[in-house]
This record gives sequence, C-alpha cells and structure tokens, in this order.
Amino acid sequence: MAHHVEVAEEQYVFRPETKKKLYILLIVGIVVFALGLVLAMNDGGHHEAAHEGGHAAVAEAQKLVASADQHGAASEGHGHAAEAGHHETLPWLKRLYSTLWMNNVFFTGLGIIGLFFVAIQYAAQAGWSVGVKRVPLAMGSWIPVAGILMLILWFITNHDIFHWTHSYLYDSKGAEFDKIINKKAPFFFWPLAGGTFPLFYIARMVLFFGLWYYFFVQIRKK
Repeated sequence: MAHHVEVAEEQYVFRPETKKKLYILLIVGIVVFALGLVLAMNDGGHHEAAHEGGHAAVAEAQKLVASADQHGAASEGHGHAAEAGHHETLPWLKRLYSTLWMNNVFFTGLGIIGLFFVAIQYAAQAGWSVGVKRVPLAMGSWIPVAGILMLILWFITNHDIFHWTHSYLYDSKGAEFDKIINKKAPFFFWPLAGGTFPLFYIARMVLFFGLWYYFFVQIRKK
C-alpha cells in the first residue's frame, strides 16, 4: 500500500522580539543616515567658504605677477570655468550618490558570495551545508535587485562619481585632455568614440548581472 507524504515548505518565522530589534536598528540607521547628510551639508558650506577665500588670495597674488604669467593665468581661468561647469552638484548630494553606489556594490558582492557558496556545495555534492544553505540562497536573491539599482544609480550619478565619463577628457585639442584615460576609452565606450555613451561598460554590466541571476535561478531549481 503506497503512502502519500506531504512535505510542508518550511519558512523562518520572526519572533516579536526579533522584529522589534530589527525595527530599532532600522530607525537608528535612518537617523544616522540623516545626521550624516546634515553634517555633509554643513561641511560643504564651510568648504565652499574656505574655497572662495582661497580664490580671493590667489587672485591678489596673481595681480602682483600678472605681467610674468599671463598665459598661466588664462589657462587657470579656463580650468576653473571647466571645473565649475562639470561639478555643479552640491557636495552633500555627491556624497549621497557615492554612498548609495558603494553600498549597492557591497551588497552585490554579498549576493555573489552567497551564490558562489551554494554553487560550490552543489558541485561538491556536500551534505553538511543543507542546514545553512538557505542563508546564502537568500543572499543571492538580491542579485537582480542590485542589478536594477546599479543601472539606475549609474544613469543618475555617473558624472559625479566616475571621472572618466566627462567628454572633455577625450578631446585631444582641449586643455584638459588626458592621454591615459583616452587610451582606456575602448574599455568603456567601444565600439563608440571616447566621451560618448559608454556602451561597452553598460552592456558588460547587464551581461554580468544577467549571468549571475541565470546561474542563481538554475541552482535554486536544484
């Protein structure tokens, strides 16, 4: 006589005490995050004031030696104009962008580590990790979310985080032409020209996240 056995899907249940601690940590994290932004805003104001004071001192010094370095003064003026045109984002906002990017990269790494751990256990047919395998699987489930966030953050923050995205670095006739970065242009922009849309960089990012998620789905099915 055949017996039909139903296997119930086990799920981790958070106890009320655990939920309370998690909410407390979440609130503390939000408060610290907001405090960091406020401090960054104040620091940006002080830095800007000091920066303006430094420019005033430099301007006075340039007046004394204007006859000796007219060409240098013109070149410096061009550099300041370009700097003002390319760095209009507020300092605290740039810090927010870089923090979000680094955090997403960090959690992406955790997701890949979880996927790699499960893949090794599956390839080695290890039995000892059955009890803990759900933890790295849960870590790997963040990979598709991280990929979407990575693309969104890049299109929002690219000029504020990545120096190589500025087109003036690839203009051989410009004053701010960078020979080293220009030689690396194919790594970012191929098959397009340097300083345009970084097609190869974006395509590589999509490919990597797509493969990671595909491997994650296939391993989870096993």
